[in-house]
Amino acid sequence: MSDVRLTCVFNKLMMMMMTMMMMDAFAKHFKEVCAPHSEHRHTELKAVYTEMRSSNVSLMDFVEHESGSVFDVQLLSELVAKMKRGKAAGLDELQCL
Repeated sequence: MSDVRLTCVFNKLMMMMMTMMMMDAFAKHFKEVCAPHSEHRHTELKAVYTEMRSSNVSLMDFVEHESGSVFDVQLLSELVAKMKRGKAAGLDELQCL
């Protein structure tokens, strides 16, 4: 094998190794940043949130349209148009892609 060809193979291997190292570093960082600091505290806060959310009053309790439904196509269309695209879903699991 010529020196030029060996250099190309070596460079490709180095690039692959660097890419894998960067991917591993990113995965490690992401895992550390996104993990709860304390599983116990995470469970406590989730219970508090769920309890608070259960006491929220729904729009359905107050408003009823003459057709029996609260939302119509026009209202939903306007609401969806105002959503920001590309945002992650919240606890309500709504997202606009």
